[in-house]
Amino acid sequence: MSKRRKSPEESRAKRKNARLEAGATPGPLHPAAQPSAGHPALSVTRGVVVSKSGNCVIPASPVLACGIDSLDLGFHVDWGENWFFLRNELESAKEAATGTDGILWRVFDGEGSLILPGGRAPCYRFHLKLPYAHVWIAKSQKARGNSNLFVSFESKTLRTDGVEKAVEKVRRLIAALDGRVESITVNRCDLAADTLIPGGLPLDLLLDSTVSRATKREMHIGTDGLETFYIGSKSAPLRARLYDKGKEMLQGNGKSVFLLGLWDLDSPQDVWRVEFQMRRIFLREMKILHFHELMNSLGELWDYATRTWTTLRLSDNPNPSRRTLHPWWEGLQDCKSMFGGIVKVRRSLKAEMKFSAGKSKQQILGHLVSFGAYRNVTDFHEAVDLFLLEVEGDLTRQEFGAKVLKRRIQNGFEKADAYGRWEGSGEYPPDWDSV
Repeated sequence: MSKRRKSPEESRAKRKNARLEAGATPGPLHPAAQPSAGHPALSVTRGVVVSKSGNCVIPASPVLACGIDSLDLGFHVDWGENWFFLRNELESAKEAATGTDGILWRVFDGEGSLILPGGRAPCYRFHLKLPYAHVWIAKSQKARGNSNLFVSFESKTLRTDGVEKAVEKVRRLIAALDGRVESITVNRCDLAADTLIPGGLPLDLLLDSTVSRATKREMHIGTDGLETFYIGSKSAPLRARLYDKGKEMLQGNGKSVFLLGLWDLDSPQDVWRVEFQMRRIFLREMKILHFHELMNSLGELWDYATRTWTTLRLSDNPNPSRRTLHPWWEGLQDCKSMFGGIVKVRRSLKAEMKFSAGKSKQQILGHLVSFGAYRNVTDFHEAVDLFLLEVEGDLTRQEFGAKVLKRRIQNGFEKADAYGRWEGSGEYPPDWDSV
């Protein structure tokens, strides 16, 4: 007689009993993981215990800054008769970049560029990196259906120079390569607003007060509490992301330090961002196909996202649609009129450089201490001299300068002094073969 196979429920119960017999005790569940008719399906970081504090409130803090934080555009370009020569040049540079993180290429409007070895699936073969954007170019001379040049802009350029100026830079780049722009379509646009919330956003408030057409919720929780709260699935045409922008900046690589100027703050502590990720499908549903249509609709898009699609409401009525809007969310809704304009940085670039360089100096100092420990050198100046002596042969002055220029382009620093030597020369940088 064959042995009856245990059901999955019986197997789970047996494993649980075995753990209890071994002395293990079941830990408390995250409150969001408890089944509840009031909350939709949630994805929660496992192993984290968060106590429910009851009535959570946040101040109706003013909006520090808002605007387009991410923008992907498709350019439909006619490269004309020069395309054969340009494509061969791109192919040669792409081959030379194989096995590297990019090589220096041409200079456009005083700003250097890199050629990277990869591309972008499925049809963009060539990858350029400029201080203000990533640019991918397809192999076709003319756009047929889809765009043949794809651009993803750096947030810093969008927020400090303005969207129109950023797009104009790409137009000039295309013109410098003898191309002609026929049309510009929108692939993705992220709208964001930053607010100061001392103590951070309470998770309980978001779970209890969010009223949205999206049913999916996802969160990431660190040791200090909530870090990111998502509304909508990862692949959804429209998705909201509420996250601790200040903490991300403090732990990041310094590329977002320019935001301190926009916020007029000395520290990013307690700054939270509300961001709506709008993909092409959603934009088409909103009758937005071309770039000029997007620029004419930014306020309406923000209004739809914060009034129709998702709101944060007080728990003062059984009917979610009739609940009172949270004052903080009302402040976010009022950003509608602020979208589309150019926001100028109020602080100098030197202050930003000083902030970013400070982190690098601390890292270098830490490595120097480790170097002294390995070499048994306790005197600071002696350790520095010994380090310079050992690394002097690793890089020539030319190679070091080239790597610095590459890093400036990768980090979005514009107008490096050394670029002027190459501008207008029509020649490759002197370190083309060495990098």
